[in-house]
Amino acid sequence: MRSLGVMILTALLVAACGGGDTAGETTPTVPDGTPGGVILEISDEGGFVPIEFNLQRVPRFTVFGDGTVITPSREQFAFPGPAVPPLAQHQLEGSTVANVLAFVDDLDLAAIDVLDLNNAPNVADASTTVVKYYDEAGEHRLSVYALGFDGPGADTRFAILESMIATLTDATPGPGDDYRPERLAVFVQEADSLGLEQSKDGGAWPLRTTPDDLPIADDVHSLACFTVEGEEAEAALSALGVADSVTTWDFEGIEYRLLARPLLPHQDGC
Repeated sequence: MRSLGVMILTALLVAACGGGDTAGETTPTVPDGTPGGVILEISDEGGFVPIEFNLQRVPRFTVFGDGTVITPSREQFAFPGPAVPPLAQHQLEGSTVANVLAFVDDLDLAAIDVLDLNNAPNVADASTTVVKYYDEAGEHRLSVYALGFDGPGADTRFAILESMIATLTDATPGPGDDYRPERLAVFVQEADSLGLEQSKDGGAWPLRTTPDDLPIADDVHSLACFTVEGEEAEAALSALGVADSVTTWDFEGIEYRLLARPLLPHQDGC
């Protein structure tokens, strides 16, 4: 049974497309998606970026069945970046959702289980664009390495995917409304070995879960991770929301760095 949000959006799509099926025209159907309501996710994976960026990376677009879209609220290439990447919420018009679903059909995503189109020539620092479409059959995953660097004779789906991204980019201008996640993946690292000359003192350890609860390695590239929700997520957002990636926190005389990644309703934790 479809949710009320999906039923309303279906009505919007019918209105946007002129009242439904006409000669040679069909109205795209909004899938049930995930239990969290997500029907489409577009993200970037890999590429030559700092470890903190990959740990905190959130999807470029997360589209819900009611037309809500969650995006990063700003680029995070500056250093130091935020301890918690801020997210923004936008609302798509019914006609835009219809266009996005038309791109889904053009890509034939519903017929794909997992398809990696990653045979492009090696491009320095290039990331892989990953599209996940969710319907009653589950997750459908399409990935494209170095999207935008393809030459003559490239797979026609590359251009379709670029058009889908351009449509969502045009439909989500400006800062949007702040989106406050209900869960966070929190990463912990001892600060002594980092050599952070710009480090800032955040004060006493701000969370209920402490380093004593976590296996933290001395290796600078090893971090402990735990998932917080409810009151602890609120406490983490309050403390880390005004901190950056070089802020340190004291626990029993040892300084730690805390970074977090917002978790959307359909995402797992660490």
